[in-house]
Amino acid sequence: IVTSHLDSTDPVALTGLLDELTDRHGRVDGIFHLAAHTAPDEFPLLADLTADTARTIIDAKVRTAANLAAVLPGRDYDFVVLFSSISTLIGALRFGAYVSANAYLDALAPRMSTLAGRPWLSVVWDGWTPSGETTEHGLGVLDGARLLREALRCGTPVVFAAARDVEQRRTAVLADLAAVAEAARAATGPQKRSGPLGIVLDTIAAVTGHRTID
Repeated sequence: IVTSHLDSTDPVALTGLLDELTDRHGRVDGIFHLAAHTAPDEFPLLADLTADTARTIIDAKVRTAANLAAVLPGRDYDFVVLFSSISTLIGALRFGAYVSANAYLDALAPRMSTLAGRPWLSVVWDGWTPSGETTEHGLGVLDGARLLREALRCGTPVVFAAARDVEQRRTAVLADLAAVAEAARAATGPQKRSGPLGIVLDTIAAVTGHRTID
């Protein structure tokens, strides 16, 4: 096991690491892209999201993947695995920038599989449980490792690895959307602010508990 610390959004640093590993071992067999920012304080509501925070979240995934696509041509390798998120499929409150970054990975994998002539795989992962055991709320370590092995054998550039049926997750999202629609209908009453902007702001406040100042 070789441990190196570098900024994966820096193409020069990434190229240097690949050169070092190739010189030392002859080739790089496979690459797993897990770089991400997942600190809770980096996932504000969209109304509070700054450009710098969004860029930090996006760059770790998007720029690293783009750098790999740029520096790997001409190198001998077997596969690239990109770690995406099920939030691209079912959505999640406060995950706007994160969802966008992972959607880029899902779009990049099939394109690069075609261009490179070798597997680029985006694994759309469920959440992970703190305990390491699989529950209805997320994957555990052993099941995650098993699903990763299956994903590497499937031959499809984008695969989903979830603890429970994805359609169940869709149903939950539809229920949330129904709640939003109901709040929107309530916001159209005479006691609420008038106009489209007032309806939108009242709906956001009713669903998220976050009310704008003006």
